[in-house]
Amino acid sequence: MRKIYLMAIVILFASTLSGQINKTNILKITDFKESGFLGNKQQKNKSKPVHSKRNIILSNQSSVTKQRLDSAVAQTFDSIANKMSFSNKISNTYNNAGNLVLSNNYYWDDLTLGWVTDKTEYTYDNSGNMTMAASYLWNAALNKWQQDLKDDYTYNSDNLMTSDIISNGVLDQWVYTSKEVYAYDQKGNLTTDQFYSYLSGSFSPSHKSEYTYTEFDKISKNIYYDSDGAGGWSPVYKLDYFYDSNRNDTTELTSTWNIDILNWDNSSVKNSTNYTYTQNGIVTGKVSTYYFFDTSINLWTILNKTEYVYDNNGNETAESSYHWDYLTNSLVGDTKFEFQYDYNYSLNDVLYSDFFKLLDIQYGNKLGSYKIYTSSGSDWIENGNVNLYYSAVEIRTATKNVLSEKINIYPNPFISTFQLKGIEGSYTLSLMNVSGKVMLTKQATGNENISVSALPKGLYIFKVISNDRTFTGKIAKE
Repeated sequence: MRKIYLMAIVILFASTLSGQINKTNILKITDFKESGFLGNKQQKNKSKPVHSKRNIILSNQSSVTKQRLDSAVAQTFDSIANKMSFSNKISNTYNNAGNLVLSNNYYWDDLTLGWVTDKTEYTYDNSGNMTMAASYLWNAALNKWQQDLKDDYTYNSDNLMTSDIISNGVLDQWVYTSKEVYAYDQKGNLTTDQFYSYLSGSFSPSHKSEYTYTEFDKISKNIYYDSDGAGGWSPVYKLDYFYDSNRNDTTELTSTWNIDILNWDNSSVKNSTNYTYTQNGIVTGKVSTYYFFDTSINLWTILNKTEYVYDNNGNETAESSYHWDYLTNSLVGDTKFEFQYDYNYSLNDVLYSDFFKLLDIQYGNKLGSYKIYTSSGSDWIENGNVNLYYSAVEIRTATKNVLSEKINIYPNPFISTFQLKGIEGSYTLSLMNVSGKVMLTKQATGNENISVSALPKGLYIFKVISNDRTFTGKIAKE
């Protein structure tokens, strides 16, 4: 799925040739980590809002204190001044329900030698689902905001996103450019992501992806198709995924469609992942290596490698990427990230912001800052850092009053098991991750112990259905 353009804190393109950060190329950390080059205009809107019920229809209001991300400030190394200089800042505004409604981004433009600003505005429905994300660029010559990009979202009754209509700003008007339509299975897993281009006043099919899943609801296959222009679909490539006994991904194979034999060619690219664990089974490290199959020698040849380090709370503390240098026949460092956390707060204490989603890291505590390094020979040189600033805020939350019934989850956060207290009789429990993917569906009764030891650490959205009544909320696994 594409991701909404949220202009969270951004970091700048790190040139592996010069070892310096180019301050004119502004990237979200996900773009930086995945591509290493400046995304084009259509790549801005790449993140999706969380597919989850945040609120329910209320008769009572209560409040909870959360840590809210107010701003993030980035610095990059200025080689002329030989010091770190402020380069970016983002400031956020939230509504009373804790939803992000305005994000302002400021960055230095080396071409105009001045500060450039843009903003993104957000709207939500009564369930807390994001319904619109519209970004604007400041035109200093005209002294006004100009429309840039907009996404309009729709959802089904389970609050899973069903469509995303994308528009560009043209002459102070929003003009359709494309849309995506999503379908899910009964567990809430995404099964189809279909993309349409807006041509001659209507949406025409362009391409689509289809997904299948394992019995434990992880992706087992992803097939990408292009439209054949006649109402049909032509396969292009597929990804096959494999997992170990701990349900961690170990292998990803890429194959292309051979139109001559009307079948899949042998895999040409693979990603192999290895894990290290403590004696208690906690993941402390991960190494992900990409290979391509060299038909001239009939061997898998390394392309690049990424190493991850985690603490005992499941927080990613370091990530280092390397590429294969064919001149030296060795791996050469590209970029490295180091993350610092405030262990006084768990993930459940932090108000969700799509900024964290854009980071694309695994974490269970409050993120405080991170540093960015580029490689210089065998050394890592710090070329940037980002500091996050929070405030404690009281959020008005929706609670449902049903004959004075109250549902409590204990403990929260939990380690491997928890109980739902306040429900009599049988009920259906669903747990979804922050991307809206259903990780567990279970029939339970009364104060039964719910065991979820196989789930990874992190924040989950729970949904309980009992006697035609629905309760939702958040729970965290430590």
